[in-house]
Amino acid sequence: MAEPYHHRFEKDQLRREAGEWFVIMNDANVTKDDEKKFKQWLARGALHRATYNRIAALNLAGKNVDWDNLPPPKRVRGAAKRVWIAAIGCVALIGFVAWRMSGAPAFWSEETQIAQSQSDASLQYSTAPGEIRDISLPDGSRLTLDSDTSIRAWFRSNDRRLRLARGRARFDVAHENRRFIVDAGDSEIVAVGTVFDVAYRDAATVEVHLLRGAVDVRRPHASGKGGAVRLEPGDEFRYSSEGSGKPATVRKHEQEVDWADAKIGRPDARVIEVIAAANSRSTIQIILDDPVIGRRMVSGLNEIDNPEMLAENLAKLYDLKLTRQGNHIILSPLGK
Repeated sequence: MAEPYHHRFEKDQLRREAGEWFVIMNDANVTKDDEKKFKQWLARGALHRATYNRIAALNLAGKNVDWDNLPPPKRVRGAAKRVWIAAIGCVALIGFVAWRMSGAPAFWSEETQIAQSQSDASLQYSTAPGEIRDISLPDGSRLTLDSDTSIRAWFRSNDRRLRLARGRARFDVAHENRRFIVDAGDSEIVAVGTVFDVAYRDAATVEVHLLRGAVDVRRPHASGKGGAVRLEPGDEFRYSSEGSGKPATVRKHEQEVDWADAKIGRPDARVIEVIAAANSRSTIQIILDDPVIGRRMVSGLNEIDNPEMLAENLAKLYDLKLTRQGNHIILSPLGK
């Protein structure tokens, strides 16, 4: 029987590509284009995914090596020498990956993520456009990620720290002695046993909405004692990064849509509010061809996680024309 053909560089190339992708995907400056290309690379086959997981496992193993107390090398000859050289190569690869990176890939199992959290490694979570995801954190807290959101978390012996790179997230914090800190922009939000939202969409403006409990928003460049602002339930704190020239404001939250529950917050809401909430959760976008439509009040259409059904209901309710163009649904007055 003929032996199956294997290119002699295939394995080395695959390992090299997996290592490069591991470095890219665990970099704090990873882009949406990088994430898209990475998913395409993984989709090429199970061998790609398995190779990437082996590289990630080497990184995790490297964190547990006591590099300062390695045993001295012994003199070896012949075959034993070749084994020792191979071992050195493996340790070097582990050391390189551990040195370059400190994060876990988002698609690892929950057991692996918890193991990493116990060794002070970081956990990374993200959502695609149109996706909302609920996550149980290792400390018992709950995390809800809005569409197109990326966050990294560290659970250390003295604190729990999360970094919101982009998007919006809800934090339902489990009470314990360690501080719970969320970094967004150039500030940090400190909370204990509370529920709050943080939005950081345009890499310049941060919004903090407190639902329950209390939080302190600390801004190193702000005036006042320690640059801290204490929020009360219902408060929304909006501010821009240092140097923007825009003043920070605290006001009562007026949004009528609870984005995390996919429901309108009261029986009556404006059409424009309902559509904005639906658009934030889906790649299918509803567009109003006449701003007058958006100012109308609507009730009984509380669900916003099905944009096509929502658009059809609005069209029937207000005698609108519905036009589909790719991922867009356009609502316009009849006859226009």
